[in-house]
Amino acid sequence: MQKQREKEMNRALRRSRFFEKEIRPYVIGDSCCNNAILMAENELSEVLNPVNKVKPEDCDLLIVHGVITPKLVPYVKETIKKFNYPYVVMAIGQCTISGTFFKTIPLSDITEVHIKVVGCAPEPEEIRQAVAKAKELLREKMTTLSEAGFAE
Repeated sequence: MQKQREKEMNRALRRSRFFEKEIRPYVIGDSCCNNAILMAENELSEVLNPVNKVKPEDCDLLIVHGVITPKLVPYVKETIKKFNYPYVVMAIGQCTISGTFFKTIPLSDITEVHIKVVGCAPEPEEIRQAVAKAKELLREKMTTLSEAGFAE
């Protein structure tokens, strides 16, 4: 088990060095927040890898927006299991954060949420700031791994 974890961490370190300037997001959701994400994405092309067909295994940022219904929970959980460490989870919009607007499930009931972007829908500038924060969190996690001796 420990060997597998070390292997995953070393792979994550190599991957992060290769994509030092980019964050690879995996997006789950379909809501009015999607328009804000698309508007922010145009200006974030420098830090967001614009690959459309991605697998969770290749990503380091999970963005969830919109309502989370009971039917969506297993998909979100399975997606998170596929992510390699380190990764950051971002909740965008009031529906995802609190689950109160449509009486659905908040993302924090499913997994740890590192960054929350409040609003209905949030402003693109808030999303840009959140992506910058995600990049910083990933950098901190990578530094911690490196200092712990997991770098090759």
